[in-house]
Amino acid sequence: MRLKGHMSSNLIKTVLSCVCILAGSSLFGIRRENYHIDEAEKLTEVEAWQYLQSFRSFSYEKDYVFRFKIKHYPPRQRSFTHYGTIYGSYDPLTESHWQRIQIEKNGYVDVEEESILKEIIICRGPFNRAWTVTDKGSKRSVSEIPSSEWNTPLIPLTSLSVFDLLAPYLYWFDFEYLNPSQVKARPSQTFKVFAPEDFGNPIQSVEMDLDDEFRALLKATFSNGENEPVKGVELISFQKTSGNYIPKTIDYRDYVNKGHKTRIQIIKAAMNLELPEEIFDFSTLTESFPELPEFSYDDFR
Repeated sequence: MRLKGHMSSNLIKTVLSCVCILAGSSLFGIRRENYHIDEAEKLTEVEAWQYLQSFRSFSYEKDYVFRFKIKHYPPRQRSFTHYGTIYGSYDPLTESHWQRIQIEKNGYVDVEEESILKEIIICRGPFNRAWTVTDKGSKRSVSEIPSSEWNTPLIPLTSLSVFDLLAPYLYWFDFEYLNPSQVKARPSQTFKVFAPEDFGNPIQSVEMDLDDEFRALLKATFSNGENEPVKGVELISFQKTSGNYIPKTIDYRDYVNKGHKTRIQIIKAAMNLELPEEIFDFSTLTESFPELPEFSYDDFR
């Protein structure tokens, strides 16, 4: 069953209004249902659309901050580690997820200005955009990252890119519902989504398995225009904190440069926050903000 993305906005709104209870997931958001599902059942055409939309529509009630660890495992070489911070917020007016991501230089565990390796702001939603800081001599300026550079690794040699953080495929309207399935004994539903014709990126389709209980992204395979797999992502573990389920460990694998794996692990989380709006203003990327006190976090290490 393949549903094309030319459905009218009125029809989309009508379908959404029929969904009384929404529980879903973005890349960094999981809410658990109040029931247990032993096995996944095959969905009807309407149910498949509602299921996918509920996955797209999830947001935490308030802002959050995650501290994370990135560990890359290159083939036949020693692994290396970076730390970082994600500030997150949801704008219900534009149905957009805003995140400010700081990645620190190898060996640092603080976010002082001189320790920052990469800092970007992303807007994930119906309209995906990303900005970063560029250094031109002694001058630092903010520039938007064009879609043609979304696949560039955030850290050299790693499998993590802006494309992974933006996850534009979550909002592609052209999709095919494949079947109920299982991923590591977890009941799931399998969908394949297709890039719009004007999408200026080598990745043209994504096959993804969504957990039938958590409505979380369990596994995804990214393919190019020749339907050849080029990359994969897999959710390894969950973590409950402050009444929310969040992904604790995520693996990214590079199928072109075989053997490369990058693992993101959330090591601390602070939920139910009210962060200053300026944090998500791309014009402030050259500025620093005070870090949250340690007592604000739940530590998972």
